[in-house]
Order: sequence, then structure tokens, then C-alpha cells
Amino acid sequence: AADAKPGTTLTVKLRATYAACDDKRCLPPQMDRAFEVTVPIVAPGTPVKPLRPEVFEPAGIRFDAGAGTGGKPASGGAPAGAAAKVAGVPDDYPVRVAAFVSQEPVRPGARFLVAVEFVVEEPYHVYGSKSEGTPTAVKGVAGGGFSPAETIYPESHEVTLFNTPTKVYEKTVHVLVPVTAARDLAPGP
Repeated sequence: AADAKPGTTLTVKLRATYAACDDKRCLPPQMDRAFEVTVPIVAPGTPVKPLRPEVFEPAGIRFDAGAGTGGKPASGGAPAGAAAKVAGVPDDYPVRVAAFVSQEPVRPGARFLVAVEFVVEEPYHVYGSKSEGTPTAVKGVAGGGFSPAETIYPESHEVTLFNTPTKVYEKTVHVLVPVTAARDLAPGP
């Protein structure tokens, strides 16, 4: 991973498109907005700690958490911080977007998940991933020491917007991006 940030962290870059609507209007869509989440890198065999199991366990996907430690995750420590404010989105836009990882730290070659969390203020909705209009879309941007796999979207539900049945997400929704860290990442001190 010659283009990886050397030494101590892996930065996963993401892009998201989404649009907020209520029963009367749709706000300007947020197209291909960039943001990132950073996680520490450690040597193979170092314990890792699963984070936010209430988000990741229902997906039924288990990757690297606890591997190489007899199944015992690392203890203590706060989870990695959420992604910084998504660039270019107005402060008063009724959807907040953050990202966080399924474990901390990450070992070289590890597979883990990044959750992109959309918090949608009432009475707004965002379009589902398979909706007409501006569907919610999230993708990992390959490079920098990791490779993303196909994004996993939750089920949307149907509401009537502008006299048309429409698949939407409401309140808080998590979109998951499976990621594999490069095998040649250098762990931190």
C-alpha cells in the first residue's frame, strides 16, 4: 500500500448522495459528498475491540473482531471518532451524516465494516437506495491502503410522497461498507 498513510492510521474515504424531502417539498440533493473515518493500525495478533455491536451484529456479518486473541476483544478505550462534518452540506440541512468502524484498531489484511449513519430530522425522509428521484448512495473510495466491497443497504419502507408510493429511510439508518485493509500496512508504535 504505497499510497497508505504511513505508520499509525488508516483513513477510509467515502462518498454519499442523498436528498431530504417532506410531504410538501424536496430540498436540494447532496450529491457525491466526500467524508472519511480514520482508524488506528496495529500489528497482526494484537487484540481488537468490537464497536457499536447494536449496529453491526444485526447485519450478521462477522469479520476480524477478536481474531487471534482467543475470541477475547481488547478492553478499554473509546471508539474512534465519527467522521468530520460532510463537506459542502449546509448547517441547516435536516440530515446529519457520520461514519464509524466495526472495530478498533485494525490489523493489516483485516476485513471490517464502516457504518455510514444518516440521522434524518422529522418530518423529513431520504430516498431509499432503490428509489426514483435521488436514491441514497454510499461508496468507499479505493486507495490509501484499503479496498471497499459492495455497499450493504438496509430495507427501506414505503410512504406516499407527492401522490406517489416511494421507498424511503427515516429517523436513523445505517448503510454498511465492507472494507479490507491492505496486508502491507505499517502498524503504529
